[in-house]
Amino acid sequence: MTSIRVLTELGERIAQDGPAAHHRLLEHLSTLVADTAPGTAAALADRNAPDVLRQRALAVASRTLLRRSVSAPVLGRAA
Repeated sequence: MTSIRVLTELGERIAQDGPAAHHRLLEHLSTLVADTAPGTAAALADRNAPDVLRQRALAVASRTLLRRSVSAPVLGRAA
């Protein structure tokens, strides 16, 4: 499964169930983007943040992770 598909499915589940139902996963995502998007990471991990804020943070985190995966070098390929 591609990163795009995983993040799309996660977004759909959060839209249906609400962020509180997926808090542990959002906390994990927050650690993945904390170095490049600290505000986004804080919103993802904040159980008391409004749902719309956490959903927007998921969109920003998804964009951050996808950009990171696009710019990552492919192993075994000469530079």
